[in-house]
Amino acid sequence: MCWCLIVMYVILSFLKKIEPRQVTEMFWGDYSSVDIILVDNQNITMYRTRPGETFLSHPLRKDTMVNLEYFTQQSQFLQIEVTGEEFQKLSKTCATFATVGKPFNRRDYLLHYMPIRIPEDIPLFQVKTLSDSQAVILFLRECLSPGHRLSPIIQTLNSRHVLPETLYHAFFPFSCPLDWTGLCPLLPWSA
Repeated sequence: MCWCLIVMYVILSFLKKIEPRQVTEMFWGDYSSVDIILVDNQNITMYRTRPGETFLSHPLRKDTMVNLEYFTQQSQFLQIEVTGEEFQKLSKTCATFATVGKPFNRRDYLLHYMPIRIPEDIPLFQVKTLSDSQAVILFLRECLSPGHRLSPIIQTLNSRHVLPETLYHAFFPFSCPLDWTGLCPLLPWSA
């Protein structure tokens, strides 16, 4: 009888700004974006969106990631503990939205600091556009069980009004923070 260890990780990858401190960092924080990385026994898939892009998936290989400054020097990671059922639901949801290709929600980013503006939080299956932080919040809200330790935090966040910096600090106490040296051993070589 062969016992195979089933590996499933949900990693949030926060891209740190590397340019010298500027006025934009004062408003937008130290992180310019957040991506969802799903790791199973043989696959590493990054789900992301950026201004001018739709929500899409990028299959990754560990040997490629090892050579990219994007991962090795410019990113901070938060590992979110999930059950097998939560992982499968999140995988299917991310893949579905990557297939649909929702456009980036630029409007909410541009209007973030408008005085007295608190946009209505739209449920995942009703959104027409998605920013990176918005996607993370809505996907986790939809896919994690109500008893998950992040659920109370996710429910209080307005997905249209959260920047990567805010998301990082909200999730940090309830997740496992990693840098590249901590993440690399969790990734399968044969992806």
